[in-house]
Amino acid sequence: MKPAALVASVLGAAVMAASFLLMMTPWQLTSADPVFGVLAVGVLVVSPYAAFLLAAAVSRTKIGAGVVLALSLVATVLGTVVYVDAFLRHESPAFVLLFVSVPVVQWGIGVAAIVAAVVLRGRQPAPSR
Repeated sequence: MKPAALVASVLGAAVMAASFLLMMTPWQLTSADPVFGVLAVGVLVVSPYAAFLLAAAVSRTKIGAGVVLALSLVATVLGTVVYVDAFLRHESPAFVLLFVSVPVVQWGIGVAAIVAAVVLRGRQPAPSR
């Protein structure tokens, strides 16, 4: 289950990065030097998945890894649905602000995944002397 949680986290980051690159293309060409701004927002969009990767690495039980996997999938689906709805149905440059608000929500889910992974780790057996 732990490898599945790691793979889901990496794929979720890839989906968010791909949607960011797809959605930012029209606005990239309007500014003279957008590279730093686009890079900074791109890092922000992908950054919540660092929390999911950490949570997957910390989890020791199948239940903990399963919770991390489920929360990573929830965050990915949430971000994808919001981005697709905002940019494919409405197409407004004001929706670029979603690239700031969606990662904040995903960070909240990522912190919950870390807490769940730590709580569900179980006890380590005491080392024998």
